[in-house]
Amino acid sequence: MTLVYVFLFEASCFAYAVIAPEFHALYVEGMVKVFTQDAKRSIFKIEELLHGKKTVELDLEAEFSSLALDIIGLGVFNYDFGSVTKESTLIKVW
Repeated sequence: MTLVYVFLFEASCFAYAVIAPEFHALYVEGMVKVFTQDAKRSIFKIEELLHGKKTVELDLEAEFSSLALDIIGLGVFNYDFGSVTKESTLIKVW
């Protein structure tokens, strides 16, 4: 029984060591910048579509998927897919 407790304690310490850096203030600040920049690009795209029109038909599922792809790409892989500003084949396949 003691061996199980030791294993669980060590596993929880390892899990804390893996998870803790993601909640560091500088990391969170960097992620907020990524979210903000990509959201601004998405808003700019929608405003461009609305320019001079009263209504626009927009596929929000594709727009949010593009936004998520760009946020994940920049946040995790440090790669800008650019799917918010141009049509992405990844979103079409998805």
